[in-house]
Amino acid sequence: MNEEVLKKVEELSNNIKESESYLKYKELKEQVGKNHDIIELINDIKALQKKAVRETSKGKDVKKIDLEIKKKVDTLNEIPLYKELEYAREDLDNMLQTTKTIIENYINSKTN
Repeated sequence: MNEEVLKKVEELSNNIKESESYLKYKELKEQVGKNHDIIELINDIKALQKKAVRETSKGKDVKKIDLEIKKKVDTLNEIPLYKELEYAREDLDNMLQTTKTIIENYINSKTN
């Protein structure tokens, strides 16, 4: 890649890092990372998911584990801070997807 393109990519990266969507997501992620209740729920869910995979590979029924996972996910999704983080993640993902689409469309228009 030539140097000019790399400079433009760096500029785009910096613009994203300075965007309201990114800054809000980063701040919320930090807050969630300090919330012991949320971290505990996430770790519990991950452990149950691993257990379900292990049990499934042994041919065992995992309905009870799946219900436990659903209950913990529902609890997690009821926490306002976690909800806000998920909305911020979705907003950031949409912004990144839009940016990707714009770049792809621009490149396609110039190469076709």
